Amino acid sequence: MGQAASDWIVVNELVTPGAFNMFGTTDATVQKLVPRIRGGSGDDAKQAATDLNRHLVEDGWFLPFYRMSYLHVSDGTVEITPQSGRAVPSIYNYAPVG
Repeated sequence: MGQAASDWIVVNELVTPGAFNMFGTTDATVQKLVPRIRGGSGDDAKQAATDLNRHLVEDGWFLPFYRMSYLHVSDGTVEITPQSGRAVPSIYNYAPVG
């Protein structure tokens, strides 16, 4: 889903205050683990990232609360394959029936 391969980049972009955490939301667990990810040794940073991930999932930091349902209409001569994450499928997801 467009996330970087580096744990620190993901944490820095999504968890620390900034564009995706515009209100600067934090808690004691995040404050304890973020510095370990940023400056810890390889194994310590990896364990801190694992612990932070578990905490964020269990606390529901990125819990989806809304998902639109879309209706695609065809006269029966066009087959439309819905595309994940898109309101309107790309042109290659439309095909003649048959």
